[in-house]
Amino acid sequence: MVNFLIISVKKMEEITTVYPEVFETVGRIQLSQKGRPVGYANLIREGRVVTLCDIKIYNHSRSIFRFFPWFKIGKNYRGLGHGSALLVKIIEFCKKYEVEEIKGRAMGDLVFLVPWYKKHGFTVDKNNNAIHIKLYS
Repeated sequence: MVNFLIISVKKMEEITTVYPEVFETVGRIQLSQKGRPVGYANLIREGRVVTLCDIKIYNHSRSIFRFFPWFKIGKNYRGLGHGSALLVKIIEFCKKYEVEEIKGRAMGDLVFLVPWYKKHGFTVDKNNNAIHIKLYS
């Protein structure tokens, strides 16, 4: 287990980042805070190319009252910069294992995701929402 200090948009929080010990074919990078899961990313490796299968940041908040949906309990980890921090960790992890490129597909809220991936150095194909980044030229 490796610990990192991640600076989120709203405040600093200590987040534990767990990497797979061996990365030959598949791997999952997990984030947690005080033992509670924050999110994860699943990766598939084929030689020197990694497919980013998904990134998930949790929203544990739920309303307990039917007539007061704005009253929520639990913690929402979305919108705090954890996804961006996780993507940076994915890129660093792949570089450590001499991965040449990361590819995948943007799925979900494309209005948000396309600029988000571009901000992190990925190219996005408008036809099929494929994402791609070369780590070494």
